[in-house]
Amino acid sequence: MNFANNKKQALEKLNKADKSKKGSVDKQIVSLIKLLNKHKDYYTTSSCAGRIMILKPGNKKHQTKWLLVSHDPVKSFKLKPSKEMTWFRYEPLILHICCRTIDDAKKLMKITSNSAFKHSGIISIKNKIIFEIVGIDYMDIPLTKDNKELINENYLKIVISEANKKLKLNLKRIKEFEKEIRKLFLSQQQAKPDN
Repeated sequence: MNFANNKKQALEKLNKADKSKKGSVDKQIVSLIKLLNKHKDYYTTSSCAGRIMILKPGNKKHQTKWLLVSHDPVKSFKLKPSKEMTWFRYEPLILHICCRTIDDAKKLMKITSNSAFKHSGIISIKNKIIFEIVGIDYMDIPLTKDNKELINENYLKIVISEANKKLKLNLKRIKEFEKEIRKLFLSQQQAKPDN
């Protein structure tokens, strides 16, 4: 199947409920997703704008219990000790983009190498050329285990405050990245020879 057909199928799926727990694209990156999907040489396959979570991981992904998931800053969370391990987690942007050619992927790499998404790169070339954009800030902190709180309420407030700062910075970086993508696409349009 060629790039155009793959893109058509991917965009049709995007317009339906997606496979994530949330079931839709995060509002913080809708503009970026639309911009990329509008271009003839790119389309997005999966994304997360960045999130704050409190969870109890299972042995398998589908067994994880989500106590809190937010793509916006969080005000507070009340700890409830349980036998299972409970974790506080912050994850930055992750975005997968299918590119028509390696050269198209390299254009994205040129932008990300000079940005806060410098750990990004091509992760697949077998069937499709997939470029992964990923943020650099993470937090992973154990909260409770064996019915005991591992941190106190004041420390949890600090953790939430730091995660909120990271999330806000992550969203600022997304906007900056979107501006660079717009510049790239505009320069490509201007470089086209007149018919």
